Amino acid sequence: MNVNYLVPYKGFNQIQLAENASRSKYNGLSFNWTRRFARGLGYGVAYTFSKSYDNSSGRRDIPFNNLDDRNFWGPSVFDTRHILVINWIYDLPYRNTHGLRGATLGGWQITGVTQFQSGVPFTIGNSTDYAGIGTSSFQPWQVNGDPTLSRGDRGFSNSGSDSNYWFRVKNNDGSPIFTAPATGTFSNQTRDLYYGPGFVNWNLALFKTFSIAERHHVQFRAEAFNWLNHPNWGGANGSPQFGVPPGPQGQPNGNPTSSTFGKVTTKDGRRNLQLSLKYFF
Repeated sequence: MNVNYLVPYKGFNQIQLAENASRSKYNGLSFNWTRRFARGLGYGVAYTFSKSYDNSSGRRDIPFNNLDDRNFWGPSVFDTRHILVINWIYDLPYRNTHGLRGATLGGWQITGVTQFQSGVPFTIGNSTDYAGIGTSSFQPWQVNGDPTLSRGDRGFSNSGSDSNYWFRVKNNDGSPIFTAPATGTFSNQTRDLYYGPGFVNWNLALFKTFSIAERHHVQFRAEAFNWLNHPNWGGANGSPQFGVPPGPQGQPNGNPTSSTFGKVTTKDGRRNLQLSLKYFF
């Protein structure tokens, strides 16, 4: 297709104009519950339920249709509906600090931070210029059904040939839920309608401070990041969101022309151990 038949200014690619004119809307509910450290125990719980909408989540965002940006208003690319963080610190019961046994077994503390959060949104489409506006950074596809899968039906995919999907790609009658827009038209899909996998992380640390002299101390720390070795689907190397700039990693594959469309094929969250000594005076 010769895009010069469709573009308003013949011979030109996209003519971009950058301006600080986007809109955003945020609503959130947060609460914190803290127990101050006493009798060898302290902890805190923080939860946030929020919703963030905008028509530009980044400085370089480009609307799908420069003449009508209504379908570019949607959840922000960083919209995270639920975030729960739990932290705690505990003095191990053996508190004798005298003698050899006290120096080795007493004075140890253990602390942990656990985080749960829901996934961030993404859009289904690719970078093919169906609308004929010149080189396009991203164009969403038409939506012809409900792609939502229940939590129990979602599965991790080991290849493009298995039947495990994060969202549905076909209706019950076998017809595709997502289809390419007709030539010279834009999609009916609103930006960032679908959400990717969430994130869970468990961190743990054991530490003790040894006194060498009145003003000289050495602290030993043994830290375990994601100590339960919990796999997070998508992970750091998962499929990125299309667009300029790309959105967060770890999304399901939202490119309808890919063999793994609708699937999550990567995961991360390996346990990391770290030992450290700190000398302070």
